[in-house]
Amino acid sequence: MATNPPVYPGPFIEAWPDPNNPQIMRPSGANAPYVGAVSGVVPVMSAGGGNGMQVPQSAPPIYDLARYCVLNGSRSYSIGTVSGKIIDSPPTRRNFLYFRNASGAASTTNIYVDFGVDARIDGIGIGGSILRLAPNEQMLCDAGIPQDDIYAIADAAGGLLVVAYGVIQLPS
Repeated sequence: MATNPPVYPGPFIEAWPDPNNPQIMRPSGANAPYVGAVSGVVPVMSAGGGNGMQVPQSAPPIYDLARYCVLNGSRSYSIGTVSGKIIDSPPTRRNFLYFRNASGAASTTNIYVDFGVDARIDGIGIGGSILRLAPNEQMLCDAGIPQDDIYAIADAAGGLLVVAYGVIQLPS
């Protein structure tokens, strides 16, 4: 019969210190206990709860691999006034996706981005694409990341879109 790990009371600390109740250090990855590493990936905290719940020594470490990604830099795409596919859907899964309209400080070129279908520009009676980036505007997807092919179009010549993304191999 399995037994539950022991649970010990407190100490209870305020999440954010105030002048009357200073906290020496906030719990974080830098001062939390970690167990091992797999393929160079640091695991999520999985040992020792201090004076709280104690994790049994036999418990396997838990790795949240979706929180880690390798970007290998960003890539710039020249975006014209005709929609075109700029990135294919990944063979595994994206876990990070970032866009920036780098058309230039003096530019008024908006870039429209869509997923899985050709991008469309706003117009009379046309709603346009899901994402519209004004010059120097950026968008980061790090929670719900689109997995489709990515298409882009500019509303004027000279559009420049910078994209960075990371992919992850799902466990089999």
